[in-house]
Amino acid sequence: IEGYVSLLDSGVPVLQRHALEALAQVGSGKKVVAKAMELLASNVDDVRRAASAAIRSVGEDVVPMIRARLGAGDVTGHERRALDAILAELGGKDAFSTLLEGLATAEGPGSAGGDTAKAAALAVRQRVKDAGARERNAYLAETEKYLKKNKDAAPSAIAAALKILGYLEDPSAVPTLLAYA
Repeated sequence: IEGYVSLLDSGVPVLQRHALEALAQVGSGKKVVAKAMELLASNVDDVRRAASAAIRSVGEDVVPMIRARLGAGDVTGHERRALDAILAELGGKDAFSTLLEGLATAEGPGSAGGDTAKAAALAVRQRVKDAGARERNAYLAETEKYLKKNKDAAPSAIAAALKILGYLEDPSAVPTLLAYA
């Protein structure tokens, strides 16, 4: 693991990608998440995808680390979209609530907040589609709680949360959707 981690600092995209893929396979755990998060902002698409896969391989244990990274406020662009996608793919209440909390901070300085919030909602779409009834109900409750708590959030954040409600295709979300219409 230490050898693979040293390759992450090499600056050579091919080596970084292969090291990240190997680390995801061997189950390196939280040890490499910080390094992998740095590579989410890489200008090489293959490196970003491999970094995302390495972070996802840790499982739900990575959610607090992602929450802390998003809370730092300096996450933009590729890194922000990748972290939102990781949270969406992980699913679970903690990951989903972290993703929703991130909608409110999507419009930070130097970010394209509307695009970021829209990308986060789209990242949730597939996860919601594959979710069972129990998980969908949890997503519905979390999203409605988010909307009640963040009435003064940026319009793009509210729009993204409403999109998520629509993706749930739950008749009990209609009153909330109509209230915003």
